[in-house]
Formats: sequence, structure tokens, C-alpha cells
Amino acid sequence: MRRLYKYSLDASVKGTKYLAIDHTAEEHSRTMGDYSAEIGYRKKNDFFKKYFYGYQYNRLQYYDVFLRRHLKRDEEILSIASGRCANEALLLEDGFRVICSDLRHFGIHDRSRALFANFDFIELDILKQGVPRKMDAIICLSLAPYFDTGQLRRFFSNISEGLKPNGKLILELTGPSDNLASYLLNDIYLRWEILLLRAFKFLTLGKSYGVLMKHGCFCWGDAEILALANESNLILEEKTNYDFITEFRRSTLLSWLLDRHDVFKRLFAVAGKPIPHIRMFYFKKAL
Repeated sequence: MRRLYKYSLDASVKGTKYLAIDHTAEEHSRTMGDYSAEIGYRKKNDFFKKYFYGYQYNRLQYYDVFLRRHLKRDEEILSIASGRCANEALLLEDGFRVICSDLRHFGIHDRSRALFANFDFIELDILKQGVPRKMDAIICLSLAPYFDTGQLRRFFSNISEGLKPNGKLILELTGPSDNLASYLLNDIYLRWEILLLRAFKFLTLGKSYGVLMKHGCFCWGDAEILALANESNLILEEKTNYDFITEFRRSTLLSWLLDRHDVFKRLFAVAGKPIPHIRMFYFKKAL
């Protein structure tokens, strides 16, 4: 496991400034596009068009494929760190029994309750609280990469306690595995690219920029995840990788190339096999 940084330029900064990982619900809300914003809640179709279909390079549609492969409509399902609850709302529309949760209640959850029948939401900090009652299945999308080793161990323990025997955990890790390819891209290439971009702006615009290094999340290897899950009696049943292009979009230059021609998308889709943007895990609680 290692830290994954996001690099950007800021004219108000001198040198390099380090920003910590998000710690509060409000900080993460801003990172994810501001959960106080209520655009797209007038109609169901408006909501799904804005926050599901095509959202962040189809990330949620990949989630949906994996979720539907392993969830059943008669199961009681708890979603951890649901955010805007877009995947959960679509499942509710199709007859699944899903309870959403997050660190705190935002106004968007009231809007979702008005928009979707049977929408249910609870406040839950999975690192501090147990699951309210035993569940058939728990889903957790995009949260685990924000946890360090101690937090992830506590997360798996609380999840396992909240599942019925043979209960399911569907876990998603957004971001690449901790391997050589992701190290070369994120720790070597992107660091040099931002420095070169800063120099280019100074030479062409005559303006000085500093570098912001934001600790975005942790980069976990598959074996590390499986080992920590196994400690809590969670056994891997299936793992599927999706989206082998988006990690390259962290780069200004490579993102520009990807938007220029489909041939670059095909090339990067092959080159990106070691660094999938989405890794989906299906665990079952052992008896």
C-alpha cells in the first residue's frame, strides 16, 4: 500500500504544497462535486441522466453490471458511503431492497426520498459503529481506497459482524493496484509532467505557479486486500477489473491524446491492463 497523489498548479502557492486526504464528510462532498448541489432532482430521468449514465466515464454503469450479477431482489442490502445513491436508486427502481447510508445526512437525501419510492437512508460511520442489524448483502463503492491499514482492518471486521452467515460483501476499489506500472505512472511520470507544465507556463505566460500535491487516496494491491478480508472471515468468490483507460486521464498530455482519436483509446486500453481504474470484489462470509 502506498499513497496516491493528485497534482495541480496553483498561482497562489510557492514551491510545493501538500494537502491531506479528506477526513470529513464535508471535505469528501466537495471532492465528489458538492453533495449540497441539488441539480438534476426534478425528475427521475433527469437524475439518472446527470448522475448515472455516462457519469465519470461510465464508472457507475460498470458497478451496476457487477452488482446485478451477484445481488438478488429478495435480499436485504445495505450500501456503505452511498453518496448520491445513484446505483442504489436504480436498484430500488428495479425492485431491489437497498438501505443507503453515509457519514451524515445531506439535503440530497431528502430529495432522493421524495423522488424514489422506498428510499431509506441512515447515518453510519462504519469505522466507529457496527451495522444496525444482520444483512444479506453489503455493498461499498469507492470508499475503501481512503482507508489506511488499521482503518481497512476495522472496516472488514465491522462488515463481517454485520453480515449473516454466507452473507455477501461487494467491494469496489477505485484506482490502480499497487504495482510497478501504477508506480511509474503516478509517482514518476505525473510528477515530472506537472513540473514540465509549470516550466512551460512560466516560459510562455511569464507567470509563476506552485504545485499542489493532494493525497487523494491509498493505492492497494489485490493481495493486500484479500489478506485483510480473510482476517475477518471474508472469502473472495469473484474479482473483475473494468476500465483500463481512465487512470491515464490523470495526465494532462495523455488525456489530451485520448480525446483526439479512438486509436489512442484502443492503445491505452491494452497498455492499461495492469492498472484498471475499477476493481470489483465479491466476498462471501464463511460459515
